[in-house]
Amino acid sequence: MDYQQKEIKNLENIISKLQTRKHDFQSAKINIDGLGKRLEYQEEIQRCDAEINENYQKIELLKSQIQQENLIVWSELSQKIKHIPIQDETIESFITRHATEPVVDFQWKESVILSLTKLRQTSIQKEDSRTVSTDYVINRLLRLDKLKKQSRALALFALEYLAEEAKENELEDKTVEFIINNAIETLNENDGRTNEPSTRIDKAFKKLLRSSCFAKICQDRLIQSYISAYDKHRTSIGCLFLYTLNDIEVLNAINSTQKLYPLLEKLTKARLVEDRVKAGLRLVNEFFLPHLNNNLTEIDFLPAELLNLTIKILLKIISENVTDNNAVSTTALWALKWLTASPESSSNYTVYRFTEKELDTLREFATNNKQDVVARSWAVLILSKCNCNYEKPVFAQADWIYEWAIVADGGKPQKQLTVMMPLNRPQDIVVLKYLIGSDLPIEGKRSVAIALGRLGCFVEEMIEPLRKIFHDDMAAFKERDEALVYLAFIGNSQVISQLGEEAQEPLEKDPKKYDLPGRCFLALMGIGNLKELEYRLIHSISEQSQINGYAYALAGIANSQGIEVLKSLKNHHKNQIRDAVNNALSRAKEWSANNYNQISPNSSSNNEDRFLARQGHLIHKLKAKDSTGRWAYYFVYIEASKEKEFMNALDSNHNIDLEDYGKVVGSCYGEKPNEKLKNLLKQKYGFEV
Repeated sequence: MDYQQKEIKNLENIISKLQTRKHDFQSAKINIDGLGKRLEYQEEIQRCDAEINENYQKIELLKSQIQQENLIVWSELSQKIKHIPIQDETIESFITRHATEPVVDFQWKESVILSLTKLRQTSIQKEDSRTVSTDYVINRLLRLDKLKKQSRALALFALEYLAEEAKENELEDKTVEFIINNAIETLNENDGRTNEPSTRIDKAFKKLLRSSCFAKICQDRLIQSYISAYDKHRTSIGCLFLYTLNDIEVLNAINSTQKLYPLLEKLTKARLVEDRVKAGLRLVNEFFLPHLNNNLTEIDFLPAELLNLTIKILLKIISENVTDNNAVSTTALWALKWLTASPESSSNYTVYRFTEKELDTLREFATNNKQDVVARSWAVLILSKCNCNYEKPVFAQADWIYEWAIVADGGKPQKQLTVMMPLNRPQDIVVLKYLIGSDLPIEGKRSVAIALGRLGCFVEEMIEPLRKIFHDDMAAFKERDEALVYLAFIGNSQVISQLGEEAQEPLEKDPKKYDLPGRCFLALMGIGNLKELEYRLIHSISEQSQINGYAYALAGIANSQGIEVLKSLKNHHKNQIRDAVNNALSRAKEWSANNYNQISPNSSSNNEDRFLARQGHLIHKLKAKDSTGRWAYYFVYIEASKEKEFMNALDSNHNIDLEDYGKVVGSCYGEKPNEKLKNLLKQKYGFEV
């Protein structure tokens, strides 16, 4: 506190004492009979009034001086906010895609913060009834007429100032609320995407939610905004609120009863919507954290009675009639989504068997256009993985893209690919086909298209939402691959044309990035359309490995015309095409002699290697004894759908054949990798060992 403010505080204390003294004399005067004494007391009262007025004038003078200094600071600030330099800052935590967010220039930020620290609070009003204070400046700054990009950058600036610079009681509560509400309004698809903060807005909210001064008001504003928001914006707000909760003990078999019963009771019985939503979001967090801490975990450890109660309560809330707001039902569906989540998003949920009435609850929710679109999409995905008995969803029936890579390298004929088996789910398919043809927003149709694909139902209306997922840089690689597989199974002329054009683009060399052209090429292997394969073989401007792939696919398709096409191109004038054709015809003879079983390619497995280079998260390394009893070190690619089974097999201490679960990509004798193996893995797959 500077000299002027200290002096104001001192004068206010003196005034308080004088007012007390005056009051004492006034009280005493009433009870005194003597005239002389009463006059004496009256003089004391007047003396107190004079001193009080004198001190008030001193305070006003000091405040006027402060305000004059504030006006000088405001004059400087008003020049700074006429031109606000904005720059795009890379979001570093997004590994698979390049994303930026607008921020104010660092020097501008530091300069404005320095000016704000010079401002001091006063009660002197300007002629236009506005006080030049930190509150005044921030309100002016955030109310500027500006573009969306500038609004976002200034919202971030104000939120970071609040989280990092502001002291308790420095700002009025209404200013704090305004800063938080303004930041919430600027949230976009990059915010609240991950369990740890990614964007600067994420990080500022997390700091604010853990601050001693503003945590409660921030939580309250997030909850109120969550209740009033809709769809993706609501989900982003909910994810920010969860930043306050993820340091708690992870749910397990021992603590589940103690942790879940109070939340379930509050979710059902709390009087205020805000309290029910908070309980629901805490349930979301309870069911999410086990997956975060162990990506092979399924929540299969709850006592049967507790699991049954939890699902019944969540479904009861989901089925509540929506009147003015659906925030509680949305949150309950979000909790159910994570409770039923599997290690692989496309695998079945088998821990609990839903009754037909309970499935109807999900179907009704999914088709209710009064409900939140994102929550409806969660209901659709839960439907696609529940009560499937022993039927595998389509995406889990084979390692489709890996099989396509084998075809492209000539390892197996295209016609020997795994046959897709549709699931027997007629009621769900009726609901999903209705939704895919309805006016449901495209964001909701993305989940509907995935759900239909998992059940083995393929219609043209799925193409657009599947392509949205396939081209979404924010989506996980696995999600994009799943969308691609379903596009390949649709396989009509529209899909083939689009994939063919995109397959001509240069391949993505960085294994950390999604290779969209390479995936399009492999999908053409899976579709096996004669005319498209012939056209791409003749007109391809791609790498030799892809030209070879088109030829191998033609040699192995069920249509015998594929061989005839290759024979007609044996003497093609381009060496690349001629070599690819002759190799493919030779390979067709080998397949025939080997009864069309998979065989090892003669040439380098370029497409298989390129596929495996992007599957580092599925490459397991282990030390074990081989069949001769010698220690060996293995690097094994395990299909995602077999990963949990593989881990259980390792824990069993029984002898296992690694090839039953995937492919050994490298091995050597000894108890650690030797240099030869390290170099092989580096050269073929880019793996650093």
